[in-house]
Amino acid sequence: MLQPRSLLIALATSLIPTIGHTETAFSPDARPALHETMNRQDRVFHQIHAAPFGIGLDFAITSPEVISEVRAFALGTGTVKEETGKHPFSLVAGYSGPSGIGLRGGGAAFATAFRYRALRQEGANAEILEQAREDVIRAINTLHVVVAITGEPGRVARGIQRLKPENPTSPPIPLADLREPVPLFDTDGNPLPPEKNNGTPRADNSQGKLPAGEWSWEDSCSKDQLIGWVTAMGALYDAAKNDPDIDQGLLERMAEDASAIGGMLREKHEFEVIGGPPEHFDLVIMDADGRPTKHHDLNPSGVDGIWFSSSAGPVNPLNLLMAMGILKTLHHVSGDPVLEEYLYTELLSDRNWLTAIPDGPVDAGLYAGTGTNFSVVNMAALGIYNALHYESDSDVAAPLLNWLETVFWAPEGELRGAQHLKQPYFHAIYLMNTASGTDPSLVDETANLLLDYNLGPYQSELRENCDANELESGVCIAIDGTTELTIAQGLNWHDEAVADSALPPSLRPTSNFDARSDPFRVNGGGAPTSLLPGGDLLSAYWMLRWMQVKTAGTRTMSLNAREHMAVGGTLRDARANDEGATDTSADVSEANASGPMNDLGAQDISADVLDSRASRISQENGGCTSGTFPRNTPSTLLAVGLLSILMMLRFTRRRQPSTPVADTVEIKAVHMHRV
Repeated sequence: MLQPRSLLIALATSLIPTIGHTETAFSPDARPALHETMNRQDRVFHQIHAAPFGIGLDFAITSPEVISEVRAFALGTGTVKEETGKHPFSLVAGYSGPSGIGLRGGGAAFATAFRYRALRQEGANAEILEQAREDVIRAINTLHVVVAITGEPGRVARGIQRLKPENPTSPPIPLADLREPVPLFDTDGNPLPPEKNNGTPRADNSQGKLPAGEWSWEDSCSKDQLIGWVTAMGALYDAAKNDPDIDQGLLERMAEDASAIGGMLREKHEFEVIGGPPEHFDLVIMDADGRPTKHHDLNPSGVDGIWFSSSAGPVNPLNLLMAMGILKTLHHVSGDPVLEEYLYTELLSDRNWLTAIPDGPVDAGLYAGTGTNFSVVNMAALGIYNALHYESDSDVAAPLLNWLETVFWAPEGELRGAQHLKQPYFHAIYLMNTASGTDPSLVDETANLLLDYNLGPYQSELRENCDANELESGVCIAIDGTTELTIAQGLNWHDEAVADSALPPSLRPTSNFDARSDPFRVNGGGAPTSLLPGGDLLSAYWMLRWMQVKTAGTRTMSLNAREHMAVGGTLRDARANDEGATDTSADVSEANASGPMNDLGAQDISADVLDSRASRISQENGGCTSGTFPRNTPSTLLAVGLLSILMMLRFTRRRQPSTPVADTVEIKAVHMHRV
């Protein structure tokens, strides 16, 4: 643990020009206003929001006057104690509880991972690097808690909560969630609660693997929370891999955890099937009480607890994409050959997943006009990032790149495609993975969007752009007094009024994870006594601060991307960059390497069913549904039958065998092959 000292955390000191620095999208010797703004938010994020255990949490402040103290700290150069005379915990009335932090905290770990990589790449001051490295190590240790605390191999906590501070001399951690833990089982061995819900507080079940009395957790990890934690694994693994100043034993432990999660997902469990006998399905998120979590299906045959026969082929494109991204990342971290064969032979080849990757927005069910669930868009963004960034095989990458471009980023005729959402997180994910080169206008747009947020600190604000009369008229003047908003026909996923184009960040309601929220929403927000981590915004900044500018035809791929068996083929004799490899040099951009280089109330419900808005169920906080049909109604059975037949006809066609090609980051062509 570093002792308190004066230092310029992250951005401020790294504004000093570096010698021989390669041009990156957010080069440190340019855009001073951006760097200064993000430096302030970064200081608040890592020193206050992430103070309990290295993952950024939103929190309530003890009094309105604290805002000015936090702002003064953000503008300074020292620690919280040095700038305010107080411990960070003394400024906080309560940190948010464990619910939902898998997605909001894990999905924001890009900020911690790429911050260290960018500063290392730039040759930053040793003292600054030491602090950034410590933040990476703390986050890696937290990821182990997420798996170990459940007490069952491969089971993952929905979220965790630290009960005692790391430093025994620190004041108590102010906790907002004081729910009494519920035992996993009653005295007769029956799981509690009797009906599975979307998160129950639990006591540490690690059976001595974690220090007694230091942690609690929440169960029922849904797929948005799982992909958040797994995303953090991949990003932090790459940040620490082969770093001589980081104990590589931490990565060996992470590899064991990743392999165990993969083993859990390979298990098969029996479910009732629409129109047929029960079947056994894998890719089911299981809990420590022996039951599936409430929103458990990652298998493309499942649609939020509704199961279709496996003979129909994949019917849930979001599940297919997320499962690919999660399994790809788990294999990247673990190198597990069993997981490798499962992904590349059983799923991509035997089950024809490559040909089932959708090549258009209708197939994907990603956008649904004003009723689009942007939590689904966020999950899809993480799925495509994880599936592509660690993938060294151009045959596998090709349909994924097509999906990135034509389904996620710029679907034809879709006004709510990611390119129009004004979400920096999605911009960064796209720029990191596209093979079309680094568009300077998109980089400029991303920088301007970040500057349009009121950051450093990021205060929760209630924003009411339109009153009732304006909503009725269909036109209103926004809170800036000049911007005219046209109200769209139809309400959003939460039955709220929305504009016909995404609002600029300075006008739209604030969020604890903006990329998961509706950017078209005109009214709403939170309380001014809450501070938001802005983890997705910092992630976008640090990803582009690290990413080297690319030319068309290349994509940014992990430097540690593993070679693997060809789809449907046999294991190659060697795997690139395996555990024995060493590299003590500073990070370089993979694009230039040779060779493989919640909003608390938001619902995670996909638009891949016939009328998800009319049939939505389970309105619990942070739910991770994929759309549901009302059960056992004639219209449902008819719709399900028709959908099953259509999907079976569409996706059971076999793809032509592909010929393995040499691994390269040069993209000759991007095509989606269907036969």
